[in-house]
Amino acid sequence: MSHIDKVIKQPLRTQDETYVKREVPAEGQTEEASPAPAEAEAPAADAAPAEPTPYEFEFNGAKYQVPPELKELHEGYQRQQDYTKKTQETAELRRSAELMMQQANTQMALRQALEPHLEELIVVNKQLKLYQQVDWNQLTNSDAQEAQKHFMAYQQLKDRKSGIEGDMNKAAQEHVQKLNETRQKLKTEGDKILSQKVKGWNPEKSKALSDFASKTYGFSDNEVSQWTDPRVMQLVNDANEWHAFQAAKPKAEVKAPSKTLRPNASDGRDGRTTRIAEIKRDIRSAKTDTDKAKNIQRLLEQKLG
Repeated sequence: MSHIDKVIKQPLRTQDETYVKREVPAEGQTEEASPAPAEAEAPAADAAPAEPTPYEFEFNGAKYQVPPELKELHEGYQRQQDYTKKTQETAELRRSAELMMQQANTQMALRQALEPHLEELIVVNKQLKLYQQVDWNQLTNSDAQEAQKHFMAYQQLKDRKSGIEGDMNKAAQEHVQKLNETRQKLKTEGDKILSQKVKGWNPEKSKALSDFASKTYGFSDNEVSQWTDPRVMQLVNDANEWHAFQAAKPKAEVKAPSKTLRPNASDGRDGRTTRIAEIKRDIRSAKTDTDKAKNIQRLLEQKLG
């Protein structure tokens, strides 16, 4: 039997057997046994699923890690906190604005209550000034009856002046008490706002900024005590920080002016100094906190410009 017949007559492999490619040996060569198929390696065990990355957040200066499923819950809480904070700030600003309006209305009512007394007091003071220039001895010698008549009128005017001043004090007492109460409420509301706007706000910080305003811009202690708008103190705080920043900067080396410059040449600093002095005068003469705040802002812009 030929070699080819031997190959053809080999039994067919079943479906369960693994097919192995067989090569027909060339004529004159003996067939070598094919190596047994390698056993299929057992499938590797399923790898363990990767750990989910925890969600990290910071609270009161400390960092925390929680399962990522809680991220949305924390972000929702954070949004709620931000909304609550903004709502609270808005309510405080509205309350402060209402109190300032109440203060303005009380001041207007006080002026209206005192205005008629002031007008009468001006007239009485003018008449008293005329009587104070009278030579009573000479008038008595020339006409004793006329002198007595005028002297009685003079005494009546002095009594009337005392009465007007008493009426003014009585009319002002109620309004002044309301003003003091409103001013105290404004200070309380202002402290709430400044505790959020000015870092480290406390009574010591308030005193330091008041001293800075008095020393740097010439405000009196009484003027500073009348500030009820928290924005004014915010501007003072910004000015104080700017001064501290300027003081910490290294001093630039001053070079001698070039010989080619004329002795009277100006670099514009004199005009700037004059403008700053004018703004400081406007700050001292401002009648309202709002005007003071605007002038302080002008001063900062002039110095930073």
